[in-house]
Amino acid sequence: MLEPHAHAAPQVSCGADANGDWRIELHGEIDLNTDPLLDATLATVTDAAPGEILVDLTDVTFLASTGLGFLAQLRNHVAPAGHTVTLHAPHHAVRRALTLIGFDQHFRITAP
Repeated sequence: MLEPHAHAAPQVSCGADANGDWRIELHGEIDLNTDPLLDATLATVTDAAPGEILVDLTDVTFLASTGLGFLAQLRNHVAPAGHTVTLHAPHHAVRRALTLIGFDQHFRITAP
């Protein structure tokens, strides 16, 4: 008998440095179940003045439309002030999805 595949619970953490630049770390499957975590993070970031944002995608195994919308809202918050959102180290499948929908034209995407 096969054991059900266990997935790590999605996690989201964020913090700002003294310059007002943000680091957001996403872990696991970023889907509809992660929406409350993403909403809370978005509220924290958008309540502050815009700054550079680095979103660490190293541990993201799946990125659904909920996560894509979150990234777009982050960009919409900082872009008018001339800041950028950098998507750091997405796995190949996540990077491919980002490229297919054109996010590589609006975000800086760094290699692992």
